[in-house]
Amino acid sequence: RDLDKQMRAMLKGVKSIARQLKASGLNVILRPLPEPNADWWPWSGTRNGNTPASYIAAWKRVRKVAKANGGKRMKLLWAPYARSVPETDDNAIDRYFPGNNFVDLVGVSGYNFGTVGELEWLTPLEIFQDPYVEIRALSTKPFWIAETGSSTKGGKKANWSRALVSLQKSMPALRGIVLYDVRETNGDFRISVTTPSRAATRALLGTRCGKKKA
Repeated sequence: RDLDKQMRAMLKGVKSIARQLKASGLNVILRPLPEPNADWWPWSGTRNGNTPASYIAAWKRVRKVAKANGGKRMKLLWAPYARSVPETDDNAIDRYFPGNNFVDLVGVSGYNFGTVGELEWLTPLEIFQDPYVEIRALSTKPFWIAETGSSTKGGKKANWSRALVSLQKSMPALRGIVLYDVRETNGDFRISVTTPSRAATRALLGTRCGKKKA
């Protein structure tokens, strides 16, 4: 009953948000229920008695409400995390895919946290190439990096940001990148943390679908 109550509250919120976004008159991308293969959200497949099947059912309900209230300009982006936490067969990315007919866009989120604890400095390609291949095998819909950023611990953030520009060479279906611009306990992900970082970000923003803006 508690889960049903939470779902009703969520759907009510989705309905309200979708109507507000429709009223804006803008083309909108909505990313509901992200990162289900991680273990830090209430809808995660390994928490609260959830399963990949219950997640897919929830996604379809959310999509139905969002589409009914958001209008034709709204597209829904399905985006798991770049690696599953925990990395088990039951928690694999493909277990959470709701089906090609129930997504408008696909993508993934992932971060370079730098050399913290046992973690290593990872390039954008090292983070995103494998999940890109896996998700492209599930769907040929346009692909987004739904959320990303790099810490400053253990490497040069500007070089990391420049590497984002060349990702489309290895990921031709890539259509957009959303940058996380926050300093928090997991690292300093701000675009403006250094002058070279700002310059690298400007280069990234000047790139569109593999072509430079005029």
